[in-house]
Amino acid sequence: MATRGRSARTRGHNYERQIVQEFCAMGKQCKTSRYASRLNDDAKIDITFTDTFPFNIQCKALNVFKSPVEVLREMPESTNYNVVFQKINHAGEFVTMKKEDFYD
Repeated sequence: MATRGRSARTRGHNYERQIVQEFCAMGKQCKTSRYASRLNDDAKIDITFTDTFPFNIQCKALNVFKSPVEVLREMPESTNYNVVFQKINHAGEFVTMKKEDFYD
């Protein structure tokens, strides 16, 4: 489904690259999982960190809000914290994680 000439898949990949660039600008070493790790990509992890940053990140670029709870449930349980980045048209960007992970 195209929106303004770009498919949802292309928007999602562009958003992943945007988040990688933002983390790299902060000095964090990371890559998109599509590029660096097929295993992580298959496990619903979009951003792979090559340093000691303890997060699994899934990125969503959406026209409408999708419950991040659904996305978090699809992500693997590991020692890393699962985090969902969402970019929603006309609403902004949001980051969601479990409260106990945030407090930890």
